[in-house]
Amino acid sequence: MTPEQLAQGQLDAYNAHDLDAFCSFFSDDIRVFDAHTGEVLFSGKKLFRERYTKTLSNSKLHCTLINRMVQENIVIDQESVVGLSEDVTHAIAIYHTSNHAICEVHFY
Repeated sequence: MTPEQLAQGQLDAYNAHDLDAFCSFFSDDIRVFDAHTGEVLFSGKKLFRERYTKTLSNSKLHCTLINRMVQENIVIDQESVVGLSEDVTHAIAIYHTSNHAICEVHFY
């Protein structure tokens, strides 16, 4: 899969609330960062899966892609998410891919 296909696939699985499909797009050593601080929020597929088990169980959760940029193995998505809080959440997610999987995500 191309980096763009990986980003789109995980977005589609996220919106379908399909945890198994969602996790399949990420590497076993996935690392998720707070891009503002550089802090690793969690790493590894086990913690990743645990984190998103509750998130994806929310039937109101939906992410709309506003804009996407692709450069080599990096995909930058501008997103609008409902269901994370009472307000719409605006975010930027930067996906780094390697070996046909997403290996890092940086959230703004």
